[in-house]
Amino acid sequence: MRLTLLVAVLLCSAFTFGQNQTVELNDKSDWWSLLRTPSHNPQLKPASGELDVSNFIIAGVALTSSPFTSAIEKLGYAQKVKRGDASTARRQLCYEAKGKPPSFLAFESAEVSEGFYLFSSKKDWKGRKRCTETSSTQAWRTDSGLRLGFSPAQVQTILGKPDDAHDNRFLYLRQFKQNGADVTQYVEARFADSKLNYLAVSRADTK
Repeated sequence: MRLTLLVAVLLCSAFTFGQNQTVELNDKSDWWSLLRTPSHNPQLKPASGELDVSNFIIAGVALTSSPFTSAIEKLGYAQKVKRGDASTARRQLCYEAKGKPPSFLAFESAEVSEGFYLFSSKKDWKGRKRCTETSSTQAWRTDSGLRLGFSPAQVQTILGKPDDAHDNRFLYLRQFKQNGADVTQYVEARFADSKLNYLAVSRADTK
């Protein structure tokens, strides 16, 4: 009886350890990440005001409240992946929904920023097999209503006029102080055939 219990405990511990492990991939194949190069920050002047907090919550996961933990609780377990170092260091976890093309929801954490990416693409990258498959993307929208397939006009209805627009991209950049910290909000929306097929949202807090 004791031996059986010990084996069960060891197996459970091994399973939990495997789930908590982070896989390190020293490459830049994650083309969708804003952090894969040191010069990822856009060269545009921040607009006044701030974007509504509802744009920084997706599928019930808020960027201001332990998004990795929250994502796993709400969307299921996903393997954590670590890439880069210094200014490009980033941790990621990803969910994939089959389709033509497939859709992805990825969360990314860096030293002072948290972000998520919602995109649809056939383009591959190393580590894609680490994405957890899901059958539905119904919850894959921000609390403000942003989701894949939106037209540029629909995106502007929610986010307002972009701070910069070129190459089928809308860029939004805001900087302000909150609770003693300098906050930077960044949103990038990309379109193909006048439909939203890539959304990058990030928030950085520095003191």
